[in-house]
Amino acid sequence: MQRHLSDHQRSRAEGTRLREYLRIERDAGHRDVVAALHQKPRTAGTKLRLREFVRIEREERG
Repeated sequence: MQRHLSDHQRSRAEGTRLREYLRIERDAGHRDVVAALHQKPRTAGTKLRLREFVRIEREERG
């Protein structure tokens, strides 16, 4: 009779695979790009677009 699935020990290879995946992602440098995008100031057009979307939504409901 075999042991239950939860009674088996985890494979060490899964932890190593995850660790290597995270290392590769960190080394890729995507964090710098994301940080730069978050620091980018919003333009005046953002408010105008939001106002237009709200106007359209109100007309559809109104």
